[in-house]
Amino acid sequence: MKNINSKFNPLKKVNEQYRKLAREGRTDHFGALKSKIDCCNKSWDRLYKRVSAILSNLRECAALYNDFKTMKDMMYRRLTNIEVSVNDIDHFHLMDIPAKIAELEVSISILLKSSINDRFFRL
Repeated sequence: MKNINSKFNPLKKVNEQYRKLAREGRTDHFGALKSKIDCCNKSWDRLYKRVSAILSNLRECAALYNDFKTMKDMMYRRLTNIEVSVNDIDHFHLMDIPAKIAELEVSISILLKSSINDRFFRL
């Protein structure tokens, strides 16, 4: 954007020179110079709008990517914690299956509560 803005000064100078010539009445009668100036200004406006839209889209994509990375890391940590909980439960081989299921439900509810608290404190 800085590169494009640096090109604005020559266009601005051309417009100022044209206005000066027009005030002095030193323009051509066919309006060729005026049409060329208008064409340059319209091209500049289209280019500036297009670059602004592209930059806006890039900012949105970068924000989405950062959100994705954050969510991926958070999900990875959650899955790792669940895996550790499942491994801990599997090591209690003396426990019967209903007790293991109850232990797993407790572990998952603790993880979910901690994730809800994480979201609440981020706000």
